Amino acid sequence: MRTLMKTQDPLESQHDYRNTVVGFRITEEEQTKLKSIQRIMKTKGIRGTTSDALRMILHTFDLQSWSKA
Repeated sequence: MRTLMKTQDPLESQHDYRNTVVGFRITEEEQTKLKSIQRIMKTKGIRGTTSDALRMILHTFDLQSWSKA
């Protein structure tokens, strides 16, 4: 049996939390939005994967404002 090893990226090493892998299916429209986010990140000088784009959304999402709407 093969054991998969996860490499730790530099951003994760700055935080004290356990890594959790999340996987789910997305629609073509959702994938298009993620690709757009990645393109915008690149224009800002940030290179990243789909995971990085999702992480960026999580970091900037304002739950309190959203719940008031």
